[in-house]
Amino acid sequence: MEKYIKLLSNIIDNNNLPKVEASYLDRYFKLVDNNFLETLNNNNKAFYNLCRKIEEAYKIRINKPLCNPDIKIVLQKLIAAIITIKGNNKTKLIPLIIYLDYKNILYNYLIKKGFTNDLKQILIHILKGMKLIPDKHDISPFHWEAEAIDRYKQGIKNINIKDIYDFVNSFERGIGIIPNGFINFSAFVLSEIDLDNLVILLDERKDTITFIYLLYNVPEKEKLKIAAKSNNILLKFEVIREALHFQKQEPDENEKILIEKIILDFSKNQNIWEQFLEFYVTYPLRYPQLFQPLGRIIEKLNIKQRDTLLNYIKIDNHYDADSQKALNSCFTNISNEELQKEILKNLFNRWKNFIDNYNDFFTAIILTDIINIAVATIKNCTDKNDIIYNLKQIVNNLNEIDNRWFKDSMERRNYFYKQMSKLFVYSFGINKYGLKDEKKKIQNICNTSLELKYEQPIGNNKTTLQLFNQYID
Repeated sequence: MEKYIKLLSNIIDNNNLPKVEASYLDRYFKLVDNNFLETLNNNNKAFYNLCRKIEEAYKIRINKPLCNPDIKIVLQKLIAAIITIKGNNKTKLIPLIIYLDYKNILYNYLIKKGFTNDLKQILIHILKGMKLIPDKHDISPFHWEAEAIDRYKQGIKNINIKDIYDFVNSFERGIGIIPNGFINFSAFVLSEIDLDNLVILLDERKDTITFIYLLYNVPEKEKLKIAAKSNNILLKFEVIREALHFQKQEPDENEKILIEKIILDFSKNQNIWEQFLEFYVTYPLRYPQLFQPLGRIIEKLNIKQRDTLLNYIKIDNHYDADSQKALNSCFTNISNEELQKEILKNLFNRWKNFIDNYNDFFTAIILTDIINIAVATIKNCTDKNDIIYNLKQIVNNLNEIDNRWFKDSMERRNYFYKQMSKLFVYSFGINKYGLKDEKKKIQNICNTSLELKYEQPIGNNKTTLQLFNQYID
């Protein structure tokens, strides 16, 4: 289709269409008059049969443009003829427009020309008439699929996000979303020419699968506008999922403002807030662009909402640069300095507790995705005496390690690396406060430890000594 996309784009961009009479479409109208209602009523078979007849009538194959040397001329004539049509016949052109379009190229052109302004009511009618809610049909009530549909529908009723998206994820992995041209055209055009009516239409629906179909072809910016305007929590939830799932590109300022508004809407209900945090915040890697807008609204949250947010920040032994970046963007740029210090200290204490209570096998110091937040707490929120006290205590624990009793070598190794993990973070206060004596003691531990000398890197991870040499010079 790349050849066709390029061809269609060139025709639209050049806007050099021939003068064509409306009668050029007589062959098409004769074809569509025979089964227009059936085609419009979401009958895929009828639509594809019509497409084949269009190809025969106009000697055009958009999926094989190189096999048709006259395709450019035919396309130019069809588009030129389409924009001459007035009145009710515009509605009958919808199947032809859907057939000719790709990547919303023709749709955008017709919108700019004002061609679609007369189609609002028929587009609303098309979307309202779509039946997209999953149905059990003849499935046995004891079949797993019937049970999954029941849980999904109950999840919709109770706004239980886990039950809803357990089914949605299975649905997407299974048959998946099969694009529907009439839905795609109608939703896209309405999002461009009458967003408010599209919001009203979507607010009337209470079904996530329906939202997925109706939003399939709507641009991400328009989706966010819809969610910000909507009162439908399920719609807002799905828009955030679609707009930000594994999204690498940073949203622009207007998009961030919309995301902030949507997040604040979730926070108004404690149950919804907790479900939102569990679904989106627990795994930063999946929704990295959510976290900067989330950080920007922290000051607007009450104490309970903030505490709930912090409790859902997941700390584990895995380290991922993208997750780290996302969490940094959330917590290290809060404009209220006192609030930021309070939050950083909260996360730092959770990080320390995680290190102290981690009992799986250690092979090196543990960083976690909030390592930068822990370091920022030491550098910006911890006074000199506190740093000196903790450094002395940790160094003493390491120097006295051979005088402690451990049940086995694994317990000893884990204790050693727990101390080294905390020592690494506290050592970031050395340069700030010029703690030369403490620095020498740390260097001595690094230079004399056999555990560190024979430590082997795993994958692309750096060894403990490499980390100390890089950051604690």
